[in-house]
Parts: sequence; C-alpha cells; structure tokens
Amino acid sequence: MSPILVVHGGGPHRDASALQVEWSTSMMDGLALAGYPYRLPAPPTIVDLETPRWEPDPDAPERDWTRSTLDEWWRNALFADDRVRDETGAAFDARLAALGRSRFFTGLPPEDLLHALAVLRHLLTGSDVARERVGAVANLIDGRTRVVVGLGVAAIAAADALCRAVAVPASAPVTLITAGVPSGWDVPRPPPFRAWTNLVDPADGLTGGRGLRARCGDVVRDVPLDCDPRLHAVRPYVATTEFGAALGTALGTSPESSR
Repeated sequence: MSPILVVHGGGPHRDASALQVEWSTSMMDGLALAGYPYRLPAPPTIVDLETPRWEPDPDAPERDWTRSTLDEWWRNALFADDRVRDETGAAFDARLAALGRSRFFTGLPPEDLLHALAVLRHLLTGSDVARERVGAVANLIDGRTRVVVGLGVAAIAAADALCRAVAVPASAPVTLITAGVPSGWDVPRPPPFRAWTNLVDPADGLTGGRGLRARCGDVVRDVPLDCDPRLHAVRPYVATTEFGAALGTALGTSPESSR
C-alpha cells in the first residue's frame, strides 16, 4: 500500500493507467517546483469514484437543488464573463450551455456539468451509493497511509473517508490535502487530521473563490494559488509549488535533500 492515497472523481472517466500517469507526473512536478526531490516513495494508490458511473436520483428535490446550485455558479460567473451575462433571462438549457462555455470552464458540455452536480449531490446528502464508495476508501486507510488527497467533489469523499477510517493509529495521523472544494459542503467537525491543507484559486467558480478556514477554524490551512481552475483537472492544481510543498511536508521530506 502506498503512503499516498488519491481519491479521484467527479469528472470525465479515464482508465486506471491514464489516471496513474496524470497523478504521478503532476505530483512529481509539484514536488520539483517546491524544491523537493523529484520522486515519490511509491506510486499513489488511486481510488476512482467514477467506477462504476454515478447515476442521478430523479426525484424532484434533486432537480430543485440542481437548479439552485447552478444559479449560484451562474451568479459567480455573471460578474466575470460577458458570454454568461448575455444569456440572462434565457431558458434553463441555454443558460447551462453558456455556463459551460464561460471562463469558469473550458467548453464543458451540459451533460458533464449535470453529472458533476449528480456526484456532488450524492456526496453532500450521504446517499447509499456515496456511503458505499466512501466506505471502500476508508477501508484502504491504515497505519502506512501518510497523506490523502482529494480534488474537487472527490475532496468531500476523501475527508469523509478519513473521518470513518478505523485503522489509523493515533501515533501516525494522516495529512489531508484538498483542492477546489465545492461550496455547500458541511465540513466534518472536528476533523481528525494531523494537518489539513486546502488549495483554493479565487477564480474557481465552483468554490465561489472561498476557502474553508472560516468554517473549520485553525485545523485547516487555506493556501491561495493562481492556476487555471477552468479545467477542473488534476494538473492545474497538483503540478504547482503550493501542492508540492504540502505533499513534501506531509511525506516528511526535506527540500534541502534535493540539492
């Protein structure tokens, strides 16, 4: 078992080998940018929440929630992108398509936006499917785990899994690294993490540009960074000095050892 556990999900489906290459190379680049050795102690263990694919709950409350959440993202985008502003008052489908073309995304199709919302809804409400998948992640966390990483909606699953893990001894607590955490999350209290670093880009429309410290207190350290959050992908957040520094610290590596 690797000391690094990655929880991935909420985006386009990719096969296991592609995920391993994307996460490993991005992590190594982040470490190098932060002045740490350009290597990992072992390839990360990656749990893909997208296998099998999530299915939306067709009930009416979800449809109402989906519209209200999209309205929040829409309001965030209104002040930043004329393409969104021009669709004010348009039908729901037209506004959804305009949001996907906005500066907060990179031509994301409406069906992918709705899928991301379905996954977010499952995790926020703790559906049976979410509990099963988070439980599977929690079962992988043991005394060898040093850091758990979650990006976007997967950050919610990563934190919840750490709260549920029973095989982590008090003498070897785990560090949590999250990035691009969606707004609306009821953060676990008190989170049982040795350290928690949350990376946030103020331009990320899904987060509302806000960190977690105001909701969680001193247990979390919000680290601002300037990446390209529109991609909502691994590399813009992970292949950065900020992520590399958080990962290197969590692994107990010294930057000076790379010189």
